[in-house]
Amino acid sequence: MITPQTIIRHELIGLRAEVKQAKNKAAIGIRGVITDETQNTLEVEGKKVFKAGSEFQVELPNKVKVLVAGDNLKMRPWERIKKRRNG
Repeated sequence: MITPQTIIRHELIGLRAEVKQAKNKAAIGIRGVITDETQNTLEVEGKKVFKAGSEFQVELPNKVKVLVAGDNLKMRPWERIKKRRNG
C-alpha cells in the first residue's frame, strides 16, 4: 500500500499530480495524471517536467495529497521501486 512515508518507492504512473515548484517556472501549475517517468523527468498530461529542482503534490489512491521533492525521485523508476524489495 502506498503511504506518504513510502511513496518514493512506488510506481507513480497513473497517480494524479501537480507541479508546485520547478526551475522552469512555466511548469508550475501543470496538473493531471502522471503518464510516464524517466530517470530525470515525470510526464504529467503530456508535458515533461524535470525532477531535479521540482516539487510535486501527488494524490495517493486514498485521496491523501503528499508533497514530494523531485530530487528524491531522481533515479530510474525500476531502480527506485526495486529498493522497496531489497531494503
